Amino acid sequence: MAVISEGATLQFNGETLGEVISISFSGSRGTIETSHLGTEGGKTFLAAKLYEGEISVECYADPANATVHADVEAYLAAATPTQGGGAALVFTLGSSAGSYTCTGIPTGIETSVGLEAAATTTYSFKLTSTIVAA
Repeated sequence: MAVISEGATLQFNGETLGEVISISFSGSRGTIETSHLGTEGGKTFLAAKLYEGEISVECYADPANATVHADVEAYLAAATPTQGGGAALVFTLGSSAGSYTCTGIPTGIETSVGLEAAATTTYSFKLTSTIVAA
């Protein structure tokens, strides 16, 4: 079933990151090889207990939303970020798709401005907790 994502939002530390154009999620769980000298055929593996994930969100750059932009930039520039485990992320995938919460560490920010084009900013976060349906 397809889901329409109209109204998608992403909040960092309680502040909305702007008018969302797209949100991307990626995640992976590692494996632990358990093969030994007596293993025959293919290798054997166990699923790792920990996984890693990332969220990237592209928004229209909004000068009125400078506070959250400055917060992310300050976090990236800090020699020792005050929120070592990450800050709260709340993302909504549109009114019909639900909301989710987790924590994440800002890992990147990129702003693009072009001739006769809307300015956009892409924020990237590394997840530091389990994603929970809100």
